Amino acid sequence: MRVFLTGASGYIGGAVAVKLVNAGAVVRGLVRDPGKAEALAHLGVELVLGTLDDADLLNTVEHLNAHPQKTSRLPFVDARLHKPRRGRVA
Repeated sequence: MRVFLTGASGYIGGAVAVKLVNAGAVVRGLVRDPGKAEALAHLGVELVLGTLDDADLLNTVEHLNAHPQKTSRLPFVDARLHKPRRGRVA
């Protein structure tokens, strides 16, 4: 399975990323600060620098989900996992 995980460098997101990698998933993790995610990169998580406010990046993920044959900087993913910040609606 290929997963796009937001908040991958956070406390919960990092734990989820490790579990997914250990289960054999290919994980691409959205991170704001790649320095905080070095350990994930060493596990094989592909770091995607950006934020949830980056509409172009998120639209690229959505587009690739609808059109897997298209090529872009983000390969097609099977699942997207997101834990919204407090007070925000997913």
